[in-house]
Amino acid sequence: MLRQAAEDLVEFSYRPGKCKRDYRVIALRKDISVERGENVLFCEYRYFFYITNDPDMTADEVIDQARQRCNQENLISQLKSGLRALHAPVNTLCANWACTTMATLVWSLKVDARASGASVDTSLKAALSAWACHTGAAPGCRVSYARM
Repeated sequence: MLRQAAEDLVEFSYRPGKCKRDYRVIALRKDISVERGENVLFCEYRYFFYITNDPDMTADEVIDQARQRCNQENLISQLKSGLRALHAPVNTLCANWACTTMATLVWSLKVDARASGASVDTSLKAALSAWACHTGAAPGCRVSYARM
């Protein structure tokens, strides 16, 4: 487990070689202890650098604003590639439609079951049995259920 033991903050100005103006750099050092159980295995330092040209904000405000922006970037990244829900599971349009329809129906059944206080499994089994009868499945056919 990682636990933050301390945090040190320093500010300084920096001018890159070909620039005509100084930039404000805020360096943050986090002292992290790596623990297993109650034993500290070792300590490590992690450094974060924030470069800005805003002289009015405090160092804490700069760091907070950067963290909020990073969180937004993580959300965008997850929406682009991290969530498998946005990817089609099969390769034909009709099959994708069927998968989407089934997922929508199952989600609706779960929400309805929770709202009514019934067991989610009981509601899903009843809905699948009704679907099998409605689609003309042969009498006596067995409908198998997968646990969700």
